[in-house]
This record gives sequence, C-alpha cells and structure tokens, in this order.
Amino acid sequence: MQRKVWVLAAVAAVVTLAVAAAGGFLDGRVTGSETGPGTGSFTGPGAAQMSPAPSTGTAASAGSGTSGSGTSDSGTSGSGTSGSGTSGSGTSGRAGTASGPSGAYRLAVVSGESEALYRVREQLAGISFPVDAVGRTRQVSGTVVFDEEGRVIPELSEVRVNLASLQSDQSRRDNFVRQNTLQTSRYPDAVLVPTEVRGLTFPLPQEGSAPVTIVADLTIRNVTRQVEWTGTAYFEPGAVRIEAGTSVTFADFDLQQPRTAAVLSVADTIRLEANVRMSVEQAG
Repeated sequence: MQRKVWVLAAVAAVVTLAVAAAGGFLDGRVTGSETGPGTGSFTGPGAAQMSPAPSTGTAASAGSGTSGSGTSDSGTSGSGTSGSGTSGSGTSGRAGTASGPSGAYRLAVVSGESEALYRVREQLAGISFPVDAVGRTRQVSGTVVFDEEGRVIPELSEVRVNLASLQSDQSRRDNFVRQNTLQTSRYPDAVLVPTEVRGLTFPLPQEGSAPVTIVADLTIRNVTRQVEWTGTAYFEPGAVRIEAGTSVTFADFDLQQPRTAAVLSVADTIRLEANVRMSVEQAG
C-alpha cells in the first residue's frame, strides 16, 4: 500500500515538472516574439492570422518599405499605413501631370500699345477708283508661351482680338460689318492660337530685328483655319514688337461680303495685320 502511494506521488511529481517545463517554454516563446530579436518569427503564416487586415501589409509595402506588417501594434498603425508611398511621391507625381507644362519664356501682349486691323479693297459708288477699307482696334490681349528650346506651347498660348471694337472711317460700314459680316453679338472675338514661331531665338536679343513666321490656328465666327503670318520682330530690353500680316478670304471663314447701295464691289481677299508689343518674362 505504501509502495503504491509512493509510486503515485512520483508520477504526480513528474507530471508537475513536465507541466511547469512546458509552461516555461511557452512563456519564453511568446515573450521572445513580442520583445526580443525574434520579431521576424511572425512573418510566416502565423503573422497573417494575427494581422488585423490584409491592407496593412499592402500599405507597409507601398510605404516606407522597412516596417514589417507582423510587428506589434506600433508597427501595424505606424508608418506602414500612412507611409511615403501612399501620400508622398505618388501624390506629387499626379499633381505634376495635372499641371502640365509651365513654359520657360512668356510673351504677354501690352494691350494699350498693340493694334490689329483688316484691310479690304472696295469700289464705292461715285468714286472712279477703288479704295482700301481699313478697320482697327487696340483691344488685343493674350500670351504666347515657349519652352526651354524656344518651341511654342499651343495649349498655354492664345491671342484675342475684340472684333466688336473695330472702327473704320465709315460708321455705316462698321455697323454692317459688326451686324452682318462678323456677327459680333454672337462671336465677339477672333482667337489666334500659335502652333509654331520661326525666327525667334531665346533668350531674346536686347536690340535689333529679325524676320519671323508665325503659324497659327485662327478662329473667326466659330470657323478655324490654319494661317501663316510673316513679318518682323523688333527687340528691345524686356520686350519685343512684332509687325506681321497675312491674307485670307471671305470664303475661308464663311463670311458674307458687304453688299450695299454705296458699295459697288468688295474684293474677296482680306488683309489682316498686327502690330503687337509684348513684354518678355522668363520663368524661374
């Protein structure tokens, strides 16, 4: 009987020691994984189960790239979630694309020192020889932008001429042109978008002159045609004056030729001229 009691006591002692040993091993494993160098032991399948959501691991990879998703709470809610990959270069890259080209050189029209005009040959009743009808305006505005290599940037460039303000030496002619030919109540402006400028070198000279050719899309009464202007650029410190002209026809822009009792005939060709002073600005 005593021997049986001793055997049972021995078995109980062995079981107690085994349980204690197992408990110490488990305690050491958990403690080491949370605070010791064994942090990386949770990068396996066990870490995936403990991770709050798959998005944490993705954000960490797209973020700083050094914080693992299997670290403690600070690692889960730290830089991995709001790292530079999410709110850093990716955001600024999109902003750069949206802003588009900014240009290196800007030529801005000085409205008070610029003029645009049309010139049309007409035959008036009671006059034996043809004369030129000339309409002028100083309501010219706009900007032309060039890149570092001196190429025009069309999407940033536009020059507008207010057609309703055109005046000649005959008010009856002006009224007819505004109401019938140009219909300025519906189409008040002519819009010029340069697509190529030849003859200018950047930075612009401070003096002298140079021949220039300007290829541009010209819109009158909602009709757009490509037109080539030729002329001369005159340079001065901080500015350039461009005198250029081109020829179009009434048919090019679906315009009605004037027909009144006082006007016997009007030539089909319209001469367009511009004398524009532009200030020079260099970006950066």
